[in-house]
Amino acid sequence: MSAYPNQVSMRVFRHYADVKGVGPTVTAIGNFDGVHYGHQHLLDRAQTRAVSMGAQAAVLTFHPHPADIVGRAKPVMPLYSLVDRCQFLNGYGIDTILAQTFDLKFAALTPRLFVETVLVGALNVSAVVIGYNFAFGAKRAGRLPELKQLGDEFGFAVEVIASVTDAPDSEISSTRIRKAVLEGRLADACSCLGRPHASTGLVVQGEQRGREIGFPTLNVSPETQTLPPVGVYAGWLDTGHHCYPAVANLGHTPTFGEARPRRLEVHALDVELPASYGQRVRFYFSTRLRAEQKFESKDGLIKQISRDCQAARLALAGEPKPRTFGL
Repeated sequence: MSAYPNQVSMRVFRHYADVKGVGPTVTAIGNFDGVHYGHQHLLDRAQTRAVSMGAQAAVLTFHPHPADIVGRAKPVMPLYSLVDRCQFLNGYGIDTILAQTFDLKFAALTPRLFVETVLVGALNVSAVVIGYNFAFGAKRAGRLPELKQLGDEFGFAVEVIASVTDAPDSEISSTRIRKAVLEGRLADACSCLGRPHASTGLVVQGEQRGREIGFPTLNVSPETQTLPPVGVYAGWLDTGHHCYPAVANLGHTPTFGEARPRRLEVHALDVELPASYGQRVRFYFSTRLRAEQKFESKDGLIKQISRDCQAARLALAGEPKPRTFGL
C-alpha cells in the first residue's frame, strides 16, 4: 500500500494480492488517464450506487498502460503520472484505489481468474461500473455478456456507462485530450477535463536569472511530457497550500545562450515565493499569451516579461481558480 502526501484518507494498493480490509465495494474500472468528464461520470455512478448498497466506492485502474505491455509498439504518452491520477481520483471522492501493476503475468489472467481473484477475492465487489467498451482478461477475451454471467455466479451487479460526448460524434476521451494539449487547443482540453490541463513536478534549482531581473521563478521538472507547444502561458500555480495566478514560460530559454532542454519556469504574480527545492507543485495552463522569443538584450526581455505579467493578470481576472487536488 502506498501513502500520498496531503491525502491521509486515501488507500492505494499496487497489487491485488496486497489488498486487505476492503469491501464490500462498488468498483469503477478503467485506465482513468486524465480523470476527464467521462471518467467522472463513472465515478459518480459508482459512488451513488455504493451509497444505495451500503458499500465503499473504489477504483480499479492499471499502471503502466496495458497497451504498453501487450499492445502498441509505441508507448502511450500519459496525460498525468500515476500519482496525479490517484490524487484526481481521490479529489473526486474515491479513497480506495487498486492501481494494479500491469505486467505479462497479470495480462495472462483468464477472464474468470480476473473476476475470481481481483474483483471478488481482492475488492469484494457488490457491483462494478464499467465503460461501454470494457474488455477484460487475457487478450481482452472477456466481454460484457461473460462479465454479467460471472456476476450472476459470484453475486455482483454490472452497470455499463455509455460514452460521454460534448457534441454530436465528439466523444470525450484521453486520446482526444492528449491531441488537443499537444496541438495547443487548451480550451478543448479544458472542456473535456472539467478543469485546465496541468503539469505537475518537483521544483528544481535553476540559474537564478529570473530572480536577478526581478521576476523570480519556480523551475519545475514536469513528470510527463504531455505538454502544450512551447510559449508563454497565463495560468495558476498550486503549491499545495495556495493557488496563485501566474505566468509561465514553457520552452528552451534561448535568450541566455544556447537553447536548453524544455523546461517550465513559473512566476507567481504579485507575490514572492520561496524557492522550495524538492517541493511538488502543479501549474494549470489557462491561456497561451505568445510564442517563446529570443531577445537581443536583458532590458528587452524585462520589458516583455512585464507585458506578459500584465497580460496574464487580464486573462485571469475573470477566471475562477481551478479546483485543486492533493500534491
